[in-house]
Amino acid sequence: MASSQYRLGADFENRTRDRFEEAGYYVVRSAGSRGVADLVVFDVTADRVSRFPAPLMIQCKRGRNGLGVEAWNHFYAIADAAGCVPVVAEKKEGRTLESDFWEVTGFRTPRGKHKPWIPWILRGATPTLSVAEIMEERS
Repeated sequence: MASSQYRLGADFENRTRDRFEEAGYYVVRSAGSRGVADLVVFDVTADRVSRFPAPLMIQCKRGRNGLGVEAWNHFYAIADAAGCVPVVAEKKEGRTLESDFWEVTGFRTPRGKHKPWIPWILRGATPTLSVAEIMEERS
C-alpha cells in the first residue's frame, strides 16, 4: 500500500514538474518529500534587465487535508527566509494529475480553518477557471 501511495505522489509531483517545464521554467525536484518543498522552480524566461523573479518553492498535495498547520507555517517561514514564493499545488478531484496552484500568503493559526492563500496562475498555462470562480468555489 505504501509503495502505491508513494507512486501516486511521485506521479503527481512529476506531472506538476512537467507543467512548469512546458511553460518554460527550470525545475528541481526533491524526490521522496524529504525537504521542505517538493519542487523549486526558477523562471529562466524573465526579463533579465529588470531583475529575476523570486524562485517558487512548491509543495504538491494530493489529499483534501493538504498541509497541517505546523507544516504550513514551517513551509511559509523557510520560503520567506530563502526569498522564495511558497506555492501549494493541490490535485484536482478525480482521476487526473492536474492541479490548482495557491500562493501561501501568511501563517496559519492553530485550530483555525482559514488558509491564508490566493490563487496562483501558471504563466503559459491556460486556466480552466477564472480567479473569481476559484475563490467562489473555495467559499
